[in-house]
Amino acid sequence: MLLVRRDAAIVNFTVGAILNAMLGKILKRLIKEARPDGAVLEDPGMPSSHAMALFYMSAFLGSALCQKRGIGMLPPWWPLDVLPTIALGGLYVSVASAWRVFSGLHTSAQILIGAGVGGGVGLAWERECAMVCDHQVGAFLARYKGGQVPVVYLVGVMVVGALTVGSVERKIAKAMRQILGTGRGTEGGEGS
Repeated sequence: MLLVRRDAAIVNFTVGAILNAMLGKILKRLIKEARPDGAVLEDPGMPSSHAMALFYMSAFLGSALCQKRGIGMLPPWWPLDVLPTIALGGLYVSVASAWRVFSGLHTSAQILIGAGVGGGVGLAWERECAMVCDHQVGAFLARYKGGQVPVVYLVGVMVVGALTVGSVERKIAKAMRQILGTGRGTEGGEGS
């Protein structure tokens, strides 16, 4: 979405998502709670980064929709009103998060804590953006053609975002361990 629409609302949403992901990484390292027995991933599972990301998006977008601000405007072709749209989004993120428990990647507590933290960050960040960020980022972007983020900044945000994502971070850590010869890499597939 950041590639198509590079205005203040999308920039703020994306920066908040990256900060939320970084918070998840920090909490995992501080709490160090293992995933359930038999999980294919070995990194800590508390809180669930997936639940944090999904509930961040749901809370941020739901709040923006309720306030009819920037990123929260429904397109004219969308068939549902605001509240059913928010409920549908909430149902989706709840089912997707529950799937992480049923697939053995997280405990219920790891999902619930991730949902609470991510949802709280989403609400707080959207409110902060409504009061401060949109104005400041909008003023910054007004200096550029079309009021959109210059591509050089876009690439920087995308690189930071990619490095924050669990699967990319795990692959980098595994490669570094192999290069340095300090143990085996994290087994398993994508996901956090």
